[in-house]
Amino acid sequence: MALPVLPELWAAVSSPDIDGFRELLVLANGAGAIWAQVIAWDLLIGQWMYREARRIGLHPLVTGPVLVLTILLSPFGLLLFLLLRAVRGGRPNRTQPRSPADSGSMPF
Repeated sequence: MALPVLPELWAAVSSPDIDGFRELLVLANGAGAIWAQVIAWDLLIGQWMYREARRIGLHPLVTGPVLVLTILLSPFGLLLFLLLRAVRGGRPNRTQPRSPADSGSMPF
């Protein structure tokens, strides 16, 4: 999809300005190339958010709608997730210690 418009796409992303993107969008495959890039970015951010939510113990019923928002409106979804992560503290949710050394007691 991006191969036929690769020179124009490279010019638009290497020195971005609104006129360059406008010119790319009028090409036959230009809009598809930009759309593919946007979808790839949303999926990359969504994957990081999913893994980070699992790491900090954020409930899936909270994570799911935030991921949908990220796919639809990525800046707002990412900002909401970063806010939730800051409120949560960004620390892992451990229900049980991983080892005796983590719990601070000796296993007897």
